[in-house]
Amino acid sequence: MDKQFLVVEKIERGHAFCEDSAKNIIMIPLLNLPPNIKENDCIRILEKGYIIDEELTLNRKKNITNLSKTLFK
Repeated sequence: MDKQFLVVEKIERGHAFCEDSAKNIIMIPLLNLPPNIKENDCIRILEKGYIIDEELTLNRKKNITNLSKTLFK
């Protein structure tokens, strides 16, 4: 995953807990994120804030689904 992307691991108490490519957890206030953010979304870091990367999120979900099918045959 590109260093400019984060994955929203959980949303709790007005903050999104996001993981970067080095597995660091970064806490971001929800007020700084798009209003429709949800857990497991991939967000891109921009100069002026964050956006949800719909394509990366979808690809990541597909990869997880495929891995699950392989593991639980």
